[in-house]
Amino acid sequence: MEKNEFIKCKEELMEKIRELTQIIWKKLKYHLQCFRTTFKRRNVISSARYNKHLDQIDVHIEDCSFSEVYCGRRIALLEKNYDYFRRYVGFSLYGVRHFIITYQLPMSGEQRVKDILNKMVEKCPAEEFPRERLAVIRKISAKHAFEVYIPEPVKR
Repeated sequence: MEKNEFIKCKEELMEKIRELTQIIWKKLKYHLQCFRTTFKRRNVISSARYNKHLDQIDVHIEDCSFSEVYCGRRIALLEKNYDYFRRYVGFSLYGVRHFIITYQLPMSGEQRVKDILNKMVEKCPAEEFPRERLAVIRKISAKHAFEVYIPEPVKR
């Protein structure tokens, strides 16, 4: 094989490799996009519930593995254990019934989580609600209009 033929063969081979690489990247990009849309749809749930035994409101916006990051006595952020699309996937408010009774607020039945959060922030000391975390929580509660049912307190 002469030198010119070798160079020509090498160039043809390199051109074929470039074409194959482009095809592979296009397919990989397509499959990754399909995976992301499927993954997002399957795991996105929005729920808020009041747990009367623990006296807390749990708000979840995604079904995934998470850790609770305590931000104060009354609040915790739910932080994803792995970070694909969003870092925070919910929050918990503690001592809701106790808060309502202590401050004699007329809150029972269907209540918006956003309203409860605003009343807690208004009445409680600032150290119980760190401002940098509160911005994240307000963003979650504003984007999703959650309502929870808080039963009447049992009078003994």
